Amino acid sequence: MLSRILRGQKGAFLVLTAILVPVIFLFTCLAADLGKGWAYQSKLQNAADAAVLAGAYVYKVNQDQGNTRTRIKEYMNSNMGRDGYKIDRIRYRYKEGDPTKGTLISLYASAEVPTNFISIIAVSYTHLRAHETLRHL
Repeated sequence: MLSRILRGQKGAFLVLTAILVPVIFLFTCLAADLGKGWAYQSKLQNAADAAVLAGAYVYKVNQDQGNTRTRIKEYMNSNMGRDGYKIDRIRYRYKEGDPTKGTLISLYASAEVPTNFISIIAVSYTHLRAHETLRHL
């Protein structure tokens, strides 16, 4: 009886392999693209952190938004390497609307990161965003 059951299972491993290999391949590709996106998101956020910190230093010295904006762009370029990001907005506002409580400088940046493998299913870009706000006294 057992030998009859085992004889009936011949070729089942081949069918199972034929089904599972593409699924494993797709999950591996998904993991690679998500890992790439995560690494780029981390790079974008770190660049935004450094840029706002440098901008706040310039703002503290001369209270000039133009020089501050220039410094923020310089730091973003030096950290991102002109890597397909864009600065969406740099915003200045007072904490609780009171200039004596300090100035808040916010940077909003984004990037479109091309996918390598997920593009098979018509997703050719991953949209990433970074936001950093620093309080300047």
